[in-house]
Amino acid sequence: MSWIPHDVVKIIGGIPIPVILVDRNLWILAANDEAEKFYNAKLQGTSLVLYLRHPEAMTCIQKALNESTEVVSLISEIRNEFEISLNLKVKPLLFEGLDQTALMISFHDVTYIDEADEMRRDFVANVSHELRSPLTALSGFIETLGSESWDNPKVRKKFLKIMADEANRMGRLVTNLLSLSKVEASERLNPTNEVNLLEIIDISQNSLRHLTQKRKIDINRASEFPDLIMYGDKDQLVQVFHNLFENAVKYSPKGSTVNISYQLTCSEDEQKSVRIDIRDQGRGFDPIHIPRLTERFYRVDKHRSREISGTGLGLAIVKHILNRHRGQLLINSELGEGSVFTVILPLIVTEMEIS
Repeated sequence: MSWIPHDVVKIIGGIPIPVILVDRNLWILAANDEAEKFYNAKLQGTSLVLYLRHPEAMTCIQKALNESTEVVSLISEIRNEFEISLNLKVKPLLFEGLDQTALMISFHDVTYIDEADEMRRDFVANVSHELRSPLTALSGFIETLGSESWDNPKVRKKFLKIMADEANRMGRLVTNLLSLSKVEASERLNPTNEVNLLEIIDISQNSLRHLTQKRKIDINRASEFPDLIMYGDKDQLVQVFHNLFENAVKYSPKGSTVNISYQLTCSEDEQKSVRIDIRDQGRGFDPIHIPRLTERFYRVDKHRSREISGTGLGLAIVKHILNRHRGQLLINSELGEGSVFTVILPLIVTEMEIS
């Protein structure tokens, strides 16, 4: 039977992180609901060593007992096959009227902080790497052109073209970074304007006319379909389909066809949606890459991506925009079979079923 005052038990019950009270022998006197959820067990009346075996944690507990002082430490545990980081705090509590001492042990899961720091470090490293390559190339060509090579028209023309390409590459990267930042800032704001997806797809397709003509690629769309009305940000949705169409055209062989098809669906709660499939005739890729394709700077084939002016940010931007619009991006691909990028978006008005 626990001798911990009932008021203390009520107080720790309102703390939103796992809290456990133990005696000097590490028997659990009380635990809040968060602690029992964390260990998925009824804790009171059992020994803490059954659940907490981390050597650093036990060292902290022993130090708190011996020195009657609060001890804080960062420990790692494996839970559900994933490593998590916990901010462990051990604080002695003296109950004078009872002449008893207990230890209050709390855990604060800070894994998300570590993950955010890692993402920030990776992001900075990736941006630095992406900018360093064209800057190095530009510096080298500028230095070369500053010498006798400037008097050679053929060399000068060749180098200036490469320099222009590298400058454009940096420009695309900066533009995409600014776009990604803007999209992330507005991701939690629900769009309120009504837009017609078909008009957005028309705009996206027309903006690529020069590219499709250059590569002699035909974008084949379903011939008959109704207006597809939804709440959305027109500019952002244009960006979604522009990126997806551009990828399909760039990764398809010259003279091939990109097919766009539509299908209306209705969920159990009568939410109407449209499924838009964008199918290319490219070489495809191993499905093992699919879970990571929307990560910033992730590329299946880095060399080929750079050849076609890819920045590695397009699909990350698409994902964030679709999240804002309560949509989905599905990807299917097989080596030698091409790829299908599917966009699913909720509708507010449909006139008829798409056949």
